[in-house]
Amino acid sequence: MRRAMHVLSGQGPQEDLSFYDHPYFGQLFLAGVLGSIGYPHSMNPSYISGNLQHSIEILYLVPKVLMGILAVADTFLVYKISEYRYNRTIALISSILFAVMPTTWLIRWILLDSIQLTLLLSSIFFAVYRRDSRNNNANKNILNISPTLLSGVFLGLAIFTKIPAFTMIPAVGLLVYTNNHKIDSNTLLGLWLLPVILIPLIWPAYSISIGRFDFWVDGVLWQVHRESQPLLDSLASFFKNDPILLTLGISGLSFAIIKKDFLLLFWSIPFMIFLYLIGFVSSYHLIPLLPIFCIASAILITELSNKISKNKTQKTLLSFIIVSAIGIIGLINTTILITTNVNSSYFKAAAYVDHYLQNINQYDFKKITVIADPFFLWIPQYIFQLNQNYKMYFDNTPIKTQKVLLIVDPGLMKAMLRNDNAGKQLQMIYNSPNTTMLSKFRENGIKDNQISVYQYEAK
Repeated sequence: MRRAMHVLSGQGPQEDLSFYDHPYFGQLFLAGVLGSIGYPHSMNPSYISGNLQHSIEILYLVPKVLMGILAVADTFLVYKISEYRYNRTIALISSILFAVMPTTWLIRWILLDSIQLTLLLSSIFFAVYRRDSRNNNANKNILNISPTLLSGVFLGLAIFTKIPAFTMIPAVGLLVYTNNHKIDSNTLLGLWLLPVILIPLIWPAYSISIGRFDFWVDGVLWQVHRESQPLLDSLASFFKNDPILLTLGISGLSFAIIKKDFLLLFWSIPFMIFLYLIGFVSSYHLIPLLPIFCIASAILITELSNKISKNKTQKTLLSFIIVSAIGIIGLINTTILITTNVNSSYFKAAAYVDHYLQNINQYDFKKITVIADPFFLWIPQYIFQLNQNYKMYFDNTPIKTQKVLLIVDPGLMKAMLRNDNAGKQLQMIYNSPNTTMLSKFRENGIKDNQISVYQYEAK
């Protein structure tokens, strides 16, 4: 959201001209959709203290609804990809798993990865869809070329959203190549590759155009050399939250090796190798694997049902029973996640911070640096336009003000434990005798969800 608001405010796609971490399509897409409905002014955000928390909740509701719409589109695309590639039974099972399993709740978050997933699935859908259009209209080349181009454009946009999407090139390229007559496969593959390569090149080209290519190189190298947060740790967290889907997904991928299902293998293996090598993996970085886990699980369930029973009716019934049991468990867990209010402490803390900064703006002419998760930064900066210095907790640039407002949540606590410059800077502020707690917010007494607001003043 912070990046999207930067675009909506007319300041361009690049926030900090010296820090390049991700390409631009995610913020351009969000800004375009939100701007088309007059956001944020159409939400009538209020400065009044009593209405401030409600205004913040409404400001978050609109992009969350958009993420929900994308999640519905993702479910539809998982169904159609599975139907075209396999059959309707696998399509139904995989889409049910994708809709109800707890970990797929990640795609409802306002993340670049959530936007990227819709683009990836769209690219795979058009690559798979080509097979049907070719078989029914083999003499009409336009029906072959159009889906191929669309597949390339969507994959190019996915890479232009987050670079790791490039690992999907082997999977989608395989579909494009094998779903065509041999006489035109190479030509169409080349046509498909053009947008896949050219669209992401907009990112470095933009940095060159404004004379900042050296910062772009530094940003890419920073992504590669961040402090270790291994893939296995994220998979362990995945297993803790959704053991059924991870177990079925890994088992299904193992079965895909035996069956030589190259789509599943080319989709998952290059991406997992990349995450393993990059060494910094958060739970939401696994979002591109969620559809493949669901599809692989659906294939495994179907094959096991076929092995157990040879009667067609019994096979269908057995598959239905297995999926229903898994689906009910997943739906219960997801419902618990939806109905459990774990955000009110964040909204209360955000309202407190915004009110505090409004007072600073009115009564103190000295600027203050606010260090926090992006959740707390974009509303005072871009909605209420409170002219202060805003820093994300992984930003290691020097602090230029005497006062610092530190919003400590679980994410910042983890960042503080890192042995990099940003972590050491946070430790210095947090442990300083010149740091005092202003307020703290806790969700129903849950300590792990506590947000504390501290003020530091250099002497």
